[in-house]
Amino acid sequence: MAVTSGAPTPDADASSDDLTRSLAALTAEIADLKLELWSARDAAMGAVAQAGTLRARNAELEALIHQLRVEVDRLAHVEHSVTYRIGDRLVRPLRAARRLAR
Repeated sequence: MAVTSGAPTPDADASSDDLTRSLAALTAEIADLKLELWSARDAAMGAVAQAGTLRARNAELEALIHQLRVEVDRLAHVEHSVTYRIGDRLVRPLRAARRLAR
């Protein structure tokens, strides 16, 4: 059995250097991964904000569609009224005369 002294051997120095390099590489990789994680988090937060904006815009458009449908229904009701039909029959010859005059 060999007696070892307290002095480091060349193999111990080499493995220590390898460990130091590995530790430095892992530390750099962790830093890169943190940056990627933060970028992904920021992108997700932006997507959530944009989704909220789009939901609000969708609600506005649905309200506008409802208003337009109500207006179309109102106009359809007016077109079927007796007053509108009488007025249309009275004004129709005037419109025809204007077209001919052009």
